Amino acid sequence: MAGERTTNAADAIRGVVEAWQSGSGPAPRVQRTCTRCGTRLEVPLSEPVRRVVRDHPIGGFTADVALLGDAGVVGYLELVDDERLSNAKLRRLDAPHLVLSITDVLQDPARWLPLPSTARAWQCDACLEGFRAIPPVTLPVPEAIAASLQLSLPSAPYHSAVVRCFRCQRPSLVHRWDGHVAYGPEAPPSPIPVGLRRVFTADAHDYHLANHCLHCGATQPDGLLYGHRTGPFWTSDEDYERGQRARSR
Repeated sequence: MAGERTTNAADAIRGVVEAWQSGSGPAPRVQRTCTRCGTRLEVPLSEPVRRVVRDHPIGGFTADVALLGDAGVVGYLELVDDERLSNAKLRRLDAPHLVLSITDVLQDPARWLPLPSTARAWQCDACLEGFRAIPPVTLPVPEAIAASLQLSLPSAPYHSAVVRCFRCQRPSLVHRWDGHVAYGPEAPPSPIPVGLRRVFTADAHDYHLANHCLHCGATQPDGLLYGHRTGPFWTSDEDYERGQRARSR
């Protein structure tokens, strides 16, 4: 019964997307709730989707629905009767995903409402503009953080910086070494600084050395450190894209 409901919901989604592609129907709408002000908005799906595939294989699992664009998977839709989805499967999803209620989809397949416990953080344009207007926070220098934690800063070829942990908001040390790129698989020089640990991430789809908060232990994503203009190790979009290509070989 559950399998039949999942199939029916997936077919309903495919019909909506195909109608949108042919110009005979509106684009699917994703309901977002701003994590700052609570405003709810329905955002039309803007990514170019060429095909919709059911039971798309991915790393020993199958995604219920895969939205495919010219360059591969644009996103996944997982269809559930409750809010449970295994962490093992989540780690295999190598593109953005939404977890949707089968009942909600069958009632309105063009309106995609992510289940509350799975919805990713999102902020409306008004809150983003307000956030950009806030003066940047002055963080302590690496030497001060190291002294407060009774640590020694690593020497060359390491470079150290300070970031505010996205989880606990406390300033923590992060490190990179000469020649290292985001999600790079190469081993770091010894001795390895405290906080650099081997982890598996869905972004890299592999194991790599990542920085961790020295207070709460949260992984500090390479995408934030290397791939964003506010990151301490960002140099250029071209360098970040070069690193992404290198890791995919």
